[in-house]
Amino acid sequence: MRIVPNDVQSIAALSESVIDGALYVDPWSDRREREKAFAYKEEIYNRMLINISNALNKQHGVDYSVRYWAIICGPWLRQHPDRTYHFWSCFKKITNEKPDILEVPNVNHEDFVPQDYRGYINIARTQLWNQLITGQIATRIGLIVNRAKDVSRAKEIPEDVSRKSTSQKIIEMLFRSVRVLGKKEVVLISTGFDWFLKLKLMIKLREPLYFVDDKFNLPSFGYNHALRKDFLDVLKSDISNSTAFETCLLDMIAFNLPRSYLEGYSATKTLACQCGLPKNPRVILANWTVSNEVFKVYAASKIDDGTKLCILCHGGECHLYSDYHNHELEVCDRYYTWGWAGPSEKQFPGYRLRNSKKAKVTGDEPSLLLILTEIQRNIEYLGSVPSYEQYLKEYIADQIAFIGFLDPALSSILNVRLAETLFSVAKEKIEEKFPDLQFTYRNRALAPFLTSTRIIILSYNQTSLAEALVSGRPTVVFFRRESHEMNTPSDPIYQILQSCGIFHDTPLSAAKHINEIWDDVNTWWQSPQVRQACSIYCASFARSSGTPVKHICEFIKF
Repeated sequence: MRIVPNDVQSIAALSESVIDGALYVDPWSDRREREKAFAYKEEIYNRMLINISNALNKQHGVDYSVRYWAIICGPWLRQHPDRTYHFWSCFKKITNEKPDILEVPNVNHEDFVPQDYRGYINIARTQLWNQLITGQIATRIGLIVNRAKDVSRAKEIPEDVSRKSTSQKIIEMLFRSVRVLGKKEVVLISTGFDWFLKLKLMIKLREPLYFVDDKFNLPSFGYNHALRKDFLDVLKSDISNSTAFETCLLDMIAFNLPRSYLEGYSATKTLACQCGLPKNPRVILANWTVSNEVFKVYAASKIDDGTKLCILCHGGECHLYSDYHNHELEVCDRYYTWGWAGPSEKQFPGYRLRNSKKAKVTGDEPSLLLILTEIQRNIEYLGSVPSYEQYLKEYIADQIAFIGFLDPALSSILNVRLAETLFSVAKEKIEEKFPDLQFTYRNRALAPFLTSTRIIILSYNQTSLAEALVSGRPTVVFFRRESHEMNTPSDPIYQILQSCGIFHDTPLSAAKHINEIWDDVNTWWQSPQVRQACSIYCASFARSSGTPVKHICEFIKF
């Protein structure tokens, strides 16, 4: 059997290419297998992190802690094994009609080794990178891999260009001018706060804001194959009794590790010393979405010297398991939640830190708004969300079913907000059934749609639910419980939401409820049962505070 991916269809998914031929089912669509894969991958990560930390220390002649390297390499070291293990599991699933020849485009491996973590995110979403990695795994499994033809990578890898507005540049210049007056004890960077809260916090702490600017830019690093071969030898010297997958993973790590961790580490470390951030901060306060390598090296070095890292969460944490959440808890000293207290002593039950005005809802708004999510074609961070196969087969089908169950008068005024900014598989499939629907992409402003919306409809379980319920707008959410597994504290709260009609576990139930309440939404939304359910939910996942600065100061006090 011969599998030949073309230029627009990634063997990213051997999953998807063989799904179409009815030969393959994604092994991680089985929810038990997915959870087992998560647990195994976590166990591998913890062992590999120690091993890689030792190897990087030897390579660079330093003696930093495992936590130091977790801050720098941790996001990549979780994502790359996630993908590798998923591809490995996909190949192992094919038993009856196992392909004996795999043809992949002929590309230069060095072109696909990223400069840094942000570059990795861009590269790993391309078709060619996934074909390259799949081919490498297939070779180790024992398949015959042929390079079909030469392919240029020039148009495949998107440039990561961030442009700042003139107002942003002026604001940053003003803040730089007052840094001389700051105490330089707390680094406020990428907090995600509203400007009003930022200003109040700056005054209270006597600290300026810091920005990732030109001083944080990396030069271009070369690729040194001999150095990586030596690095692999060091990695393997510390590993014994490895499984076949783990041996494969070591090879993949050594030859795909971002260049800023190997060839460019010394230059990155120098830039971290020159980036202009305080030399001896007491605390670094950040929303840990910062993926800049210079900042990470700066933060890791300060934390190794005793600085405390305080991370602000991004929103709801209802998932049963989450790779990304585990990483944040791993590297921080304290973790600020929107109200929940978790099993970790690091978790600080806080408040939602964005300023939200209650929406003015009349009940006469003329439209409905359905907000969709997306699932990446290939695993990024592994969590309790649908697999890509389930996204294609179940999630999109549920959206189509929901729209079909709506009263025709309501589906005619429905706006569908897509999670993507350009091409959308969901739009393509939904539009086949409902060609007259109104769609909008994620890069369009949401506010005009909210203003005219009588009911917000969400079909996934993420932060958007907390934002919607805090806003005061009538909200209905539906998703399959079996593919959005929730942690133990969340489950009873969602049962309360379900009992009053906010949460539904089928598209039919959600559509039926909306059909029934449409003519008098406010009677339902303002009922005591719904108000109490919203209060219970927000108490855990979106608490409000009249004194947010006070709570932040408590959060960073050690």
